[in-house]
Amino acid sequence: MAVITPIHKGGSSDDVNNYRPISVLPVMSKILEKLINNRLKKFLTDNNLISKNQYGFRSGLSTEDAVLNLTEEVTKHLDGGEKCVGVFLDLARAFDTVAVSILLDKLLTYGIRGVPHSLLKDYLTDRHQKLKLGEYYGVVPQKLT
Repeated sequence: MAVITPIHKGGSSDDVNNYRPISVLPVMSKILEKLINNRLKKFLTDNNLISKNQYGFRSGLSTEDAVLNLTEEVTKHLDGGEKCVGVFLDLARAFDTVAVSILLDKLLTYGIRGVPHSLLKDYLTDRHQKLKLGEYYGVVPQKLT
């Protein structure tokens, strides 16, 4: 069960788009998340399952590295007399669009099976949330899966 608290980002307080939802999970949940995240990242890195062009959520890499890589690639091709075209997408709320069933299937194809897969499946399915406004709580009608 996650407790969602909307935090005002700026602008009109009457516009719901000016609030950022902050999700507070139980402490044990956060500890488990951290442990699983570290093990999963190590497994994916050790087995070369992460693209070298993946900059987000990787130690020692940042958005500046991504910009530098892009700049070097474009410069290299332009200096070679080639043309370059870029397509940039802003995937707002990208994590919210991930289908858990597809993610779990993908983990199987990458070799995450048995107990680790079951643990991730249990953690990612049948999730619920409630909204906290000041001292008041409200149940969010949809179930997160």
